[in-house]
Formats: sequence, structure tokens, C-alpha cells
Amino acid sequence: MKRWCLLIVGFVGLCVGLAAGPAPAVAASSVARGLCDVDLPNMTLAARLPVINELGAQLHVKYLRLVFDWPTAEPKRGHFNEQYFQTFSSIVNEARAKGMQVILTVVWTPRWASNRSLWKKPPFGFKKHHYYNFYAMKTKYLPDFHNLAYHLAKLLKGRVFGYECWNEPNLWPYIYPQKIHPWDNFAAQLYAKMLPAFSLGIKAADPQAKVIAGATAPIGDFDRFRTSPQRFASVLKASGADHFFDAYSHHPYMPGDSRDLSPGAPPLSPSTTVSLQNLGALLSIFPDKPFYLTEYGYNTSYSSAFGAAQIGKTLQATYLQSAYAYAARYPQVKMLVWFLRKDWSPSGSFYDPGGIYTGLRSLDNGRKRAWFAFAGDTKLTLTGPTSSSAGAKVELTGRLSSPTLGGLRAKQLELQTSNGQTWKTLRSFSTGSNGDFHVFVHPGATTAYRVYWRGVVASGAHSISTN
Repeated sequence: MKRWCLLIVGFVGLCVGLAAGPAPAVAASSVARGLCDVDLPNMTLAARLPVINELGAQLHVKYLRLVFDWPTAEPKRGHFNEQYFQTFSSIVNEARAKGMQVILTVVWTPRWASNRSLWKKPPFGFKKHHYYNFYAMKTKYLPDFHNLAYHLAKLLKGRVFGYECWNEPNLWPYIYPQKIHPWDNFAAQLYAKMLPAFSLGIKAADPQAKVIAGATAPIGDFDRFRTSPQRFASVLKASGADHFFDAYSHHPYMPGDSRDLSPGAPPLSPSTTVSLQNLGALLSIFPDKPFYLTEYGYNTSYSSAFGAAQIGKTLQATYLQSAYAYAARYPQVKMLVWFLRKDWSPSGSFYDPGGIYTGLRSLDNGRKRAWFAFAGDTKLTLTGPTSSSAGAKVELTGRLSSPTLGGLRAKQLELQTSNGQTWKTLRSFSTGSNGDFHVFVHPGATTAYRVYWRGVVASGAHSISTN
């Protein structure tokens, strides 16, 4: 779960970042679409299979990212929870059968591996001398981390695309503290030791599987709570850790306090933040590595975990498409993983501020426009006469449909006309029971029309000449 933006407001950034580098080339590569689903490991087989089918057959997901919890996998040192491992083995098989490749992100520290000396100074609001899974691991347990990686990769050999070492290790909810006297880069230096242990375990069991490092959150300062992604990556580079991973990952969310939340907007503090716009700040540190953006998304309801940023469902769909187009400007970027498949709320309420509402589906399981934007195969047609008398009433017809769902009813479309440069909306209307529609126009001169389902798809232009 995301908790990094809780700390955005009120912290002052320290300028330790590298230059963002030159603007990316336009449309230099294609970016594969991935999706993160945190629900699947907790579902029964009967509930899971329809979701797997949706991901593969309807949403056309290429990469499925799942979170693998070390404390659950190994609750006691040396004693693996084989049922937990087998659950992931089953999901991997099911995903592969639907054409998806799986990325497993291993994260969180078990109680037995936690550095207990850190328990006496917890983050504000947490109890002293109590275990929490965000506490940094004790380095004496690095061989155990290696063994976990080996056991997991051996079980899933040849079936998993890649293993991601930790999630957002530059933030306190995943490694705490980030900084501790006398180690200014405590979390980054610890991670530089964790990564070789993890990588050697994976590669010993499955040499063909990719080891993915980083998974950094977009924002950070220079304190015990956060490390900027630039600084974190620079510490890894200096340690020589780049010899132990095949690809680097990052989560280029726009921080919740941003004035402009669009994917191409620059962050307010580029020295401590890496969004899509200044991704070059990380690409330049590892210029020879492919980059996987393993989390990205926008909330459609208030979420305190993301700094309260929220946008409408139509804008979410628009930004989804813009994000994939913008990421494709960077040749190093090979995939972007949307977070999440479905909204999540701890109470089940749409209005719970502790929830995460970046999903393609709402809590009630309804498809948002972003679901259709992600699938990318929605069709919108527009037909009608190609000529008429000036001012005459002309009927235009068409249909909005999905290959897997058929006609899409009760969807609000916009009739637009062009001045040769931009499209202007004339009026809105809804599709019928079979996704079809009928609209009337009175062209006074030769006019181009189109129909638009905002954020998702537009029809081709249809011109009517007048006489």
C-alpha cells in the first residue's frame, strides 16, 4: 500500500539530486502495459480465475505484478509457509495460461529478521519496542534473504519473468529508518547489501529470470523518513550494485501537492522528485539498464496515502493514455505497470480517506473509463451522408462497442466539430441499449464531425459537404 505521500507536505527538500538531463526523444519506443493486483493472493480459486481471465483476455495485460510478503512466506526462521508459496505458483500458472508474464516483488521484514535496536525509536504514532514490518533487517540475516530468494526462484523456475527486490526502499514504510547516526545513507547502503544476496539467490535457482532493483518511490528528502530517488540510485551505483540486477524500476507518480498532476508536468521539487517528466535523472545513472516503471496511477477519490490528490474518472482515463505515450519517449523504458486493478478501501467505503482509488474498477466492481482506456480496443464508429443542402437536417449514426463486452450502453459521448486545427464539443448525448446512437446536425457549410468518448476513444472524422 502507498503511504509515501503522507509525508509530502511539511518537509523541506534538500537539493541532492542529479540534473534531469535532456528532454526525451519523441515516441522512440513502445511501452508494454502491466497491471498490479494486490487481491489475487487472497482470493479463492473460484474467485481468482475470472479475474485472471479479465486481465489476460479483456485488459490484454502483458505483465502482472504481484507482491510477495516475506513475513508470511517465512514466519519463523528457516520454516517456509509452503501453502503461501503454492498459492503464487498457482497464480503464475494461471497468468501464463492467459499470456501474461509475472513480476514478483518481495518485500517487508519478518519479526525474527528485524533489527530490534531500531524498535526504540519508531516513527511518530507507532509504539516503542513493538515490531513493525517496515523496520530494517539485521545484516546477519542476509543469508536468509538469499535462501528465500533461492527457494522462491527454484519453485517457479522458468515461469516468472522477473523478481523485484523490495518495494520503495527509499521510504520509511518499507525500510525504516532511512538515515541514522552516523550513517547518512543507512537505508540505501543496507539495500546495496540486500540486493546481491537476493540476486545471487534468484540467479542460482533460475539464471534466466530477471532481477529488478530499485522500485523507488518518486519523492524523498534527506532524513530518517525518505531518501530522494536520485540519491538512492547514486548510492547503489557507487556501491557497484549495478552488477547484481538486470533492470531498474521506479514509481514516477505525480506527488499529491503538485500544481499540475498531468503525466508530462514537471515536479515542484525536481532535485528530490522523479516523475515521468524528469525521469532522465535516473536514466542517466544507469544508462545501460532497461527501466521498468512498476507502479503508476491516479486516484479518483480522496486518498490520504497519496497526499490527497484526486481527479475525476474521465481525467484518470485521459492521464492513463497520456502516461503511456509520454513514457514511450524514453527508449530505456520498457514497461509501465498501472496500480491497481480495483480500488481498495480498509472499511469498504467509497469515502474512506485511507483507501486507494487508482483502480481501473471501482469498489463496487464497476468499470471506470480507465478500464477501457487501458484495454485499448474500444471501437467508436460514425456514419452518415457525405453531402446535404446547407442548413438541412442530417442524421448521423454510430456505435460504441468493446470486442469482449459488445455494445456499451448509457455511455456519455460528445459530438464535436473541427475548425481544421482543434475539435469543439457541440453537445453531449448517451448511447442506447446496444451502444448505438443517433444524432442530428444542420451543417451550414462543409463540416467535419466526430464523436468522442472522452479519455477513451474518438471516432474517425466524417465530413459533410453542402450545396
